Amino acid sequence: MKIYAIYRMYYGEDFIEASIMSIYNHVDKIFVFISENAFGNVHKGRVDDSLHVVMDIVDPDNKIVAIPNVRNCESPINQFTNLYNTNIYMVWPKPDAIMCIEHDMVWHSDELEAYLITLSTLDRGSYLEASQIEFWHNIDWMLPWRYRKTIITHKLAGGGRMPDTDHSGYPVGQRRGVVTSARTIYNFGFCMSPENMKIKCKLGIKYSVFIKDSIPNPDWYHNKWLTWHPIHNNKNLEISKGYEHHIPRAIKAQLYPLPESLKNHKWNPSIFTQAQELSSGDIQTK
Repeated sequence: MKIYAIYRMYYGEDFIEASIMSIYNHVDKIFVFISENAFGNVHKGRVDDSLHVVMDIVDPDNKIVAIPNVRNCESPINQFTNLYNTNIYMVWPKPDAIMCIEHDMVWHSDELEAYLITLSTLDRGSYLEASQIEFWHNIDWMLPWRYRKTIITHKLAGGGRMPDTDHSGYPVGQRRGVVTSARTIYNFGFCMSPENMKIKCKLGIKYSVFIKDSIPNPDWYHNKWLTWHPIHNNKNLEISKGYEHHIPRAIKAQLYPLPESLKNHKWNPSIFTQAQELSSGDIQTK
């Protein structure tokens, strides 16, 4: 089964290498689309090092295709569809499946192998999503489980084109065709460096108006994420106004096996401000 992976990025230097390396031996091609502008043609301001990080990855099998200056993702709707049908379908050999993955998602090899076994059993025209674990600041903290759209792989139907998709790459109007795998991918979207997390928040505030998304709290970066504390500031952590309760708190992470591609990652501290030192007995774990 020939599998292509697609990333679309506006920022993401923190985890893109680890993410790519976690799938490298399991897919046939990895397409990384990088844009200077986010949804609504909003410029991201500081240019991060994502492109250079991707270009510097050792690629002995010539699997990685970096495509900079992408300009056809002004809306999250059909972003993956447009990227594939416009830039890949007409140029590259047709794959059997397309994996839509984000730059901050990293697989453990055992989980990915089991996920792909399930994919191989599905009929063409099916879709396979994964469960996910969302970490907070680093691998010591995580969020309570909640359903969120995550990685999804399209097992392409006869024509080979991608159907209409939503912001996460899920097929529009075909929820019944989506199979949920029990396998788990790690999500490190809340573990970015402070500088890049600040960029992510500013962009979200700017383009939420264009895409008619939930409005982010402009004070979230400082008041909830940067000054987070497991005892004194650990309540209602969701960024979207009116939905803060969707992340009631962060909890002490279970001991999950670390993907090989993250063995040397430099993690954020759990607490950025060192105003108080807490004993392990004080930390909220449930």
